[in-house]
Amino acid sequence: MIRRLLARFSCLLTLSPAAAGQGEGQGTLGAIIHDAAFATRLARILEGHNTGPLPQKAVGADAKTASSLEPTAAGPAAMIWAGSHRDGQEVWLRRALRVPEGSHSMRIVLSCDNECSVFVNGKEVATGLDRWEVLNIIDLDAPPTGETVIAVHAKNLDGPAALALWFLWKDEKGEAHSITTNAEWRVSETEVRGWESVGFDASKWAAATEQGVTPWTRVVYGGEPQRIRAVNQLSDHLDAIDAALWDLRAASDPEAQLRSLDAIERAMMRARAVVWSRREAIEQAKREARSVR
Repeated sequence: MIRRLLARFSCLLTLSPAAAGQGEGQGTLGAIIHDAAFATRLARILEGHNTGPLPQKAVGADAKTASSLEPTAAGPAAMIWAGSHRDGQEVWLRRALRVPEGSHSMRIVLSCDNECSVFVNGKEVATGLDRWEVLNIIDLDAPPTGETVIAVHAKNLDGPAALALWFLWKDEKGEAHSITTNAEWRVSETEVRGWESVGFDASKWAAATEQGVTPWTRVVYGGEPQRIRAVNQLSDHLDAIDAALWDLRAASDPEAQLRSLDAIERAMMRARAVVWSRREAIEQAKREARSVR
């Protein structure tokens, strides 16, 4: 557990002044974590340990997705959780907002310690996100409009715990908008039926506690992502293509090679169908927006 703690917070000590923000104490734990006493204790633990920064790694489709994270697309997000954290804890977080009609190009970018599932208007859009060192990018294939709820079920295995999340979209004019995790999010340590859906009354839930800030494009504790992972309706098909490619490389006879090629072709056709469907959904949303006007 101590080794995990050291690795988790070493990234905070390597932050550049630009990433940490302006003002006294920039580039230090104190610039990122609001609780000065907590930051001081962590700094003392880390003193003398040279774990080094986490390298950024993005490959294949993930690399293309990473390149679309514009440096100015969003500002920093607060690291949020319940008022306290403990080993084995589960929390349910949600944020309600209104997304204008005709909005498109929606995605959620997040990093969570330790693991989480993400919901939009009651529908699960990602699950099994279990590496805080990974920056997850979730493209929403069915963009919500009107009353919208972004919800996260998160778990803490041990030690510190936090969620940093950005929700981004473009309006019908192509202008970019975003919201981030902050104290406007509501949190519960008990699951309540319908908590992830529009219309649920969360007025009695506590406000999320802000534990510090995470710069845009960084993971939850402020370091460079170890990997940037794209999560969308294509993910399963891309995994199938990748697996078939590995089989093709290992195949030693024509029959095995043909089986692998057939598997690649089937996965590509399924992926193509998803892309066609997504393109049609975007065009349909634009047509509906024009008809309303």
